[in-house]
Amino acid sequence: MQLLMAASLLISALHNGSRAGETSGSRNVDICTTARELADGHVFRITEGDQETDIIDSNQSEPAPCLLMDPLTKSEFAFSTLRAAVVNGELKPGDWIRAEDWAARLGLSETPVREALGRLEGLGLVDIRPHRGAQVKSRTRDHVIETYSIRTALEVQAARLAIERTNDKEYQVLLAAIEQLTGEMASEQAAGDVEKIRELNRQIHMTIYAAAGLPRMLALIEGLWAVYPFDTLTVMQGRTERALQEHQEILEAVRARDSDRLAVAFEEHLHAAQGVLMQGEIPGVTDP
Repeated sequence: MQLLMAASLLISALHNGSRAGETSGSRNVDICTTARELADGHVFRITEGDQETDIIDSNQSEPAPCLLMDPLTKSEFAFSTLRAAVVNGELKPGDWIRAEDWAARLGLSETPVREALGRLEGLGLVDIRPHRGAQVKSRTRDHVIETYSIRTALEVQAARLAIERTNDKEYQVLLAAIEQLTGEMASEQAAGDVEKIRELNRQIHMTIYAAAGLPRMLALIEGLWAVYPFDTLTVMQGRTERALQEHQEILEAVRARDSDRLAVAFEEHLHAAQGVLMQGEIPGVTDP
């Protein structure tokens, strides 16, 4: 989770901030130290146009280029951090989130934290109570069913369109990416690294959906993943092996460049994940 937060922080700054030595009209906050601490020695490679740049590596004697964060990015950082705390269970249903406490914890003013809480309320993750703070909402099995119904409709269509809308060059890029990611997933499954499997799973899904070239559909899907990122990998024993088999079928459908086959593979994959959740105890989810 820390690696994801570091990457999210840096990518957000890359799009919204400025490099060291530039000015943004207000006091910038140096995010390099925070990102290096979160990354714990890992290197992130971010592509800008035709150039690739190693953004951070806390083990280097010479620091990589530094990024500066403006007030908009402060809000993004607060939002990403709080959302992660909710969805990974650090903040549980019923817990209170007080802006002043989290502002002190993150080294920010209360304004970006309050903005982040407003966005979390819009996503349905918290309820804001006047003069009390924000309270993490409970989630029910009905919410799980509803979420997977919507996800299935959107993601199956996005997968189908990823094949139908890509030209030959785009398809080759997509295929190479899915082959590489699926191979990495198989290696991590053999090593038993669930955290890396989880991230590779997300990358495979989002790489295919992004290939459809429909940014609003992609944003809707990402929003659903952000609100209800239920983890099927730890709910049932043997789920990682089953998930890898399902991803192998997804890869074969991409190799065949068969949109119908890919749509079916995604529908079966999502139905299997929902079925796993319905059979087990879901962290943070209560019966209606």
